[in-house]
Amino acid sequence: MKINRKTTECFERWREKPPSVETISAEDFSDDKALGDEITKGPKDPATVLSIEGLPLGLQDLLSGKKQEFGLVEILGDGRSIRLKRAKIWKLTVRNVGELCFQDCEIGEIAVHQTASYQVKDSKIGKFVVVKDTDTPGYHVQNLKWGGGYLGQFDLHQEKTSAFVGDVSFDGITLPPTDRHHGVQWLRDTREALNARSNFVAAGIFHASELKLTRPKGPAKFFSAYWWASWGYELGSEFGNSIGRPIWCLVAILVALVALAYAAGTEVTPPDDLRGWQQHLKGNDYSAQLLRASTYAVRSINPLNFFASQPLVVVSDTFWAVVGGVFSIMGVATVALFLLSLRRRFKLE
Repeated sequence: MKINRKTTECFERWREKPPSVETISAEDFSDDKALGDEITKGPKDPATVLSIEGLPLGLQDLLSGKKQEFGLVEILGDGRSIRLKRAKIWKLTVRNVGELCFQDCEIGEIAVHQTASYQVKDSKIGKFVVVKDTDTPGYHVQNLKWGGGYLGQFDLHQEKTSAFVGDVSFDGITLPPTDRHHGVQWLRDTREALNARSNFVAAGIFHASELKLTRPKGPAKFFSAYWWASWGYELGSEFGNSIGRPIWCLVAILVALVALAYAAGTEVTPPDDLRGWQQHLKGNDYSAQLLRASTYAVRSINPLNFFASQPLVVVSDTFWAVVGGVFSIMGVATVALFLLSLRRRFKLE
């Protein structure tokens, strides 16, 4: 499923606009076959969509396949699973179902009046309501596995410390690119709920989205240190959610420093106090120049003087020395981002 800013905006506009509906109720039909035949025929007015009250679980297949769009659908289960594929439903309410599986679906809003488990794949859900009825202690998300697709909002009516009670994982999920439709607070609430279950990896996804949406806006953003730091944090480590990205950034900076030093020329300092392998730094042949450039690159990224307190190789030209200094600072920042990513991934104290 292709998810981008345009597709999410179209989906959200569809979700926010209540459709014209033609409602049928399961109570008005003598048996499931008669109800199924009526659903298959669709609404009498082509400009409307069908809403269904009290749909038996045995007729769930009629919702799949995108044969038609549905308005408000209420499914009354019997404890078995719901499996929908390529369904398009404006608002779905489910009762007495223990497991729900969605694939390639578009659902504007879903509310499940049951503690249930979920498997979501390549689906778009605008609002995922975790229900707390007035006459119950509330329902929970037992387990949730979400791969691909789009989530507009978790609407947590349940206490944040108990909204999620089992395993929750997200892989390749897209969250809103702007705060226009759902705001930002729901991201903080979801992060808090996941942190309450020590699910720091999943919580990091929502924290990253929060940081993106709270960046300064307008022309003044270019003068904001937070705006620049936020972009650096995202590009360098995906807000601490990627361990590999800072490593690749560090490799790229090292290569850039080697190329810069080799092109600009380098000098050994001090030239008369070299020992062991350092003797190979002398000379103007290809290998000596490359060794000096590599030594300069590695020793430039030297937080807390781990390698040496004094530089062994310097760039000959002042301008390129300044450029190399900027790259060095960036390299130190990638090391810090790598450590932050490790801490988030493994929650090191």
